[in-house]
Amino acid sequence: MALWMSALFGPPMDADGNPCPTSSEQPITQESQVRVLRKEAPAVGYTASEAKKQRGTKGTKGIGSDVKHESKKDQQRWLNAHNQVRAIYHAAPLTWNDQITPFAKAEVRQCVWRHSKAGPGENKAAGQFSIENVVSDWTEGPGEKSVYDPHNPTYSHFTQVVWVGTKSISCARYSCQNVRGLRLPQTPVIFWACEYYPPGNIIGQFQQNVNSGKGGIPLSA
Repeated sequence: MALWMSALFGPPMDADGNPCPTSSEQPITQESQVRVLRKEAPAVGYTASEAKKQRGTKGTKGIGSDVKHESKKDQQRWLNAHNQVRAIYHAAPLTWNDQITPFAKAEVRQCVWRHSKAGPGENKAAGQFSIENVVSDWTEGPGEKSVYDPHNPTYSHFTQVVWVGTKSISCARYSCQNVRGLRLPQTPVIFWACEYYPPGNIIGQFQQNVNSGKGGIPLSA
């Protein structure tokens, strides 16, 4: 049976965490949209209940009573998958940040194919079978590092993963019967999300934060 996969990264936001529509926002595929920031976002200090209030639309029912916390082993797998790529692009290793875990959990729990309207940077995916596969799709997939051009930077999952100014992440997954807004033939669907702090993909700050040449060629140290 064929496995269908897709990935999503976040909508434009202003410094106060509000949607910031711009002509720079454009769909990458039928199912994808981009989050790009005008400037630095404020510090994150939401509780789990406050994070859930940021999410208003409910999707299809998930499988299981709640989103489980990623185990220490899987936290390290997320970090390793990110940091192996970041090392190629001369970005410091990320650490795990439990303070932003409520954002990741709240996102996947809703089983909705769209980005949050506030909070840290964010990458999403659906249908992948492993942590490593998710991060690989975010960096090696179509429309990612292969299309990056520092003279005309395009924000993407890749640019968020290797963003120098991002220091920490938290990620979550959830088994959804299906994901609202996304048509995948298999069910259930594993829905994945990673939150990034400080967020990347900030307009005007690509040169100092994405150490990549055209086509994703790493810049020399």
